[in-house]
Amino acid sequence: MTLRPHSPLEGTATVDGSTTMALVLLAAAGALRRHVKIVNVPPTGDVETMLAALRHAGLHVSSPVGESGSLILWPAPCGVPAAPTVPVAMARVFPEVSYLVPALLAARGQARLPWPEDQQDDLVAQLRVYEEAFGDTVVREDGGYQVTAAAPLPAVAVRLPVRWPGATVTTVLRAAATRTPLTLTNPYWGPETTSVLEALRTCGFGVPAAQDGLRLVPPPHDETPSRPSSPAWEVPGDPVEAAVLTCSFVASAGSGRINGIHGPHLHAAAGVLTRAGIRLALEDRSLRVYPTDYRQVTGLKVVTSLSPGGLAPALLPPLVALALRFPGVHLVQDEVHTEVMDGLLAELQRFGAKVEVLSATARRLTVPLLSGGGWTEARCPAVGSALLVAALAAPASSVINGVNTIGRRHPALATHLRRLGADLAEKGPDDIRQ
Repeated sequence: MTLRPHSPLEGTATVDGSTTMALVLLAAAGALRRHVKIVNVPPTGDVETMLAALRHAGLHVSSPVGESGSLILWPAPCGVPAAPTVPVAMARVFPEVSYLVPALLAARGQARLPWPEDQQDDLVAQLRVYEEAFGDTVVREDGGYQVTAAAPLPAVAVRLPVRWPGATVTTVLRAAATRTPLTLTNPYWGPETTSVLEALRTCGFGVPAAQDGLRLVPPPHDETPSRPSSPAWEVPGDPVEAAVLTCSFVASAGSGRINGIHGPHLHAAAGVLTRAGIRLALEDRSLRVYPTDYRQVTGLKVVTSLSPGGLAPALLPPLVALALRFPGVHLVQDEVHTEVMDGLLAELQRFGAKVEVLSATARRLTVPLLSGGGWTEARCPAVGSALLVAALAAPASSVINGVNTIGRRHPALATHLRRLGADLAEKGPDDIRQ
């Protein structure tokens, strides 16, 4: 994809449902094994992969006629076999594949999955919880891992040493699948967790929560999954897509509105921008970007945190890419996904930025007055979507190779940018060089 110099972006965009939250809710439906309707599901490749895996695990999936983005899931009748293995060949092994473990254990008592492409520290924490808290048997192999369910316990208490998103979600789903009372200390309080907890509340679970922990209280046993009422879950708007669009408005010196968001998911990201001097107005379902006097903008300080109210690691890339718009010194720190942070910073160096390593997790980004564009590589969806912001901030044409990775999580992002006024086109590398 090539992006050429353009006028400031203007207009209104409505974000799609979040792929990450859709994967969480689909995994929850599989773990609970009950009739569920999910709306605002984005049509992404990773969602299709998760649906194929759930069918493999014995769930039926249908799309209601005339309801775009809606799915209905229900378990296969008793006696219909479900496979405990999700083949590697089924699709790309993204981190959320591990969320399927509780669903597979509920269906067959065993789960056999491949290792993901990244975020393996989070997966290691998940496997440790299965072993130490639930008594499950875990076998680690070269190509993947296998979990065999133990008999349900009367209650489980878990303290996570790190607020890992995946370990929080899978611990909750593992307990919910067997209706086991759970006390979870030091959980991750990001969008993934709040989405799954709200879904469980609609199924009768009590979820008293505080900043330092939560409890899961199963519904009475007479409330069986076959009762007539079927919960309807809504996938919240994609906070990453919203952050990319917000930063795109700012990078182009434009203004506009983004609808379809869930305001609390973007509170920390909006705080990063407003503290730097960028004018925003964040509401519950929308975010407005106002014209800003860029001479008053100070250096960006983009620091992620897994603590309550902290900046989610997934929102770091577009904020860092926006730094190209503001010559000067910026601070970047990510204690979780340093490989994504460093991958993006390596691409920003192609525009002329300089990176200094301050510690194992912190970097100083120095941006000169840019005079050209960059020829970059979208090595993953996070880096690829952020490079759109970087290209919009550059004063000359830029090229992003591998934009198909962006479509895995954000298939409508390029369309949104075109409608807002961005001059971009997808071409083959040979055409661009000519």
